[in-house]
Amino acid sequence: MYGLWLLGLSFCLRTFPRRQSQPGNVKIQTMKRRHHALKQEVLQLFKTLHRTRQQVFRNDKRALEAARVKINEEFKKHKSETSPEKIKEMMKLGSDVELLLRTSVIQGIHTDRDTLQLVPRKDLLTENVPYCDAPTQKQ
Repeated sequence: MYGLWLLGLSFCLRTFPRRQSQPGNVKIQTMKRRHHALKQEVLQLFKTLHRTRQQVFRNDKRALEAARVKINEEFKKHKSETSPEKIKEMMKLGSDVELLLRTSVIQGIHTDRDTLQLVPRKDLLTENVPYCDAPTQKQ
């Protein structure tokens, strides 16, 4: 039985020789790896935008839905983009939007006809610097 297995193995090695890597194959493999890495970055940005949307617009169903639709629409609109430079440019824009949402958006609730109650998230208030009426000069 062992002899048959060795015979089968030697037959396979003769019939299906290993492909030698050629310069063109290495270049294609490198491009595929870069494409895969870029695709993973885009997917990560997509998930990050949705997580930020959920945090920023918590308890506001209308805003949550509108932001979800807008994020999905923008990603679907550019789904067929193949230029790495253009993709990176759009990813930079998406990252900037995520940062703006996370650091600058505060929810407001209409309490009266002319009154808005602001509901800031705790993470927005952590880096707040108190106002000083009489600043002192540094020496």
